[in-house]
Amino acid sequence: MTEPEYTTHFSEQQRRSESAAEAAEAARAALAAKAEVKAMAKAALPPAKGTMIIHGAQLADVEKDLPRFQYLFCRGLSAALGIPSSCVEILDIRPGSICIDFRLHAACRGDDRRNGADLMYLLEDQLANSSSLLRRGEFRDYIASAEFLHEGRDRDPTDNQARHHHCRRPPVKLDASTQATDLAASHEELMRLLDLEKRRYEAAETELAQLRKSSKASAGGRDDASVDQEDNAN
Repeated sequence: MTEPEYTTHFSEQQRRSESAAEAAEAARAALAAKAEVKAMAKAALPPAKGTMIIHGAQLADVEKDLPRFQYLFCRGLSAALGIPSSCVEILDIRPGSICIDFRLHAACRGDDRRNGADLMYLLEDQLANSSSLLRRGEFRDYIASAEFLHEGRDRDPTDNQARHHHCRRPPVKLDASTQATDLAASHEELMRLLDLEKRRYEAAETELAQLRKSSKASAGGRDDASVDQEDNAN
């Protein structure tokens, strides 16, 4: 390889390396911007706090394997509500039967615009539904007899005073005799949640493909411009 050929080859390698670095930086910037948008969306969807009281059990019963109990609680609620486990935050576990103070955070995924209060009301509905995923999920053994209290917005849009303030609805109380027996309804709800997760995954894949395509097109445009400059110089 002659010296001019070596110089040209080295310059081409350097240009490609710089183009790849610029494309990677553009992709990182796009991901950072997306994360910032998600953070802003999450700030606009505030969390909500609730308390679940497990009657018929004592804190000492679960302290032997507290991490597993916490896992089952977070997993049971998240699966039933269709949110990541990280959106279920345990604040405290206190004696007095078993009192679990927790907070539900918005998932902010895809078109999911539910805030913490919306999730609390959905959780309340699941507790009252004998065939819900929550009542048949991984935490079912602990809610055989449970009491649930939470704070959130009032559901009645005609109540202007309550619409702008947090309120406490009457507690939901359950007993073992109301445990789920309807497998068909549980299966239908599970299939609905699976379909929702599938659509969210497909949307994320499409967005990622578009981002990669945009990065490649940007890098290709820079390559063409460099070639034109070299031709003009020759």
